[in-house]
Amino acid sequence: MLLGMGLSAIAEYFYQGLPACLATLYEGIVTAWNAEEGVKPPG
Repeated sequence: MLLGMGLSAIAEYFYQGLPACLATLYEGIVTAWNAEEGVKPPG
């Protein structure tokens, strides 16, 4: 029973963090796709 609860807690943790991770990846891909050659990121 504890194993099942542990796995569900881990799955819930990743499920909650997944949308933010995918949004960040999407923004990065869009930025890279639309960037001109030789553009340097700020900072």
